[in-house]
Amino acid sequence: MGHHRPADTFVLRGDPTGRGPWAALWFQGPRLRAALSIDDPRTTRDARRLIAGRVPLSADRAADPDVRLNETARTPFR
Repeated sequence: MGHHRPADTFVLRGDPTGRGPWAALWFQGPRLRAALSIDDPRTTRDARRLIAGRVPLSADRAADPDVRLNETARTPFR
């Protein structure tokens, strides 16, 4: 979902070579611009809302699959 540009920062969430869910995230500055999520509907829902809301995130925390994506927001977001 979303559209990324070549200059956007790429962040990998989880391990695409493993059996579990993972996601590819693209950031422009602190804002999530695009996401591709595999076998992780919660990350898909969170990413859709965060992209639409233009909520600033911590890319470092977003890379951690043990932290829910919406919990990486720099401001409270539900």
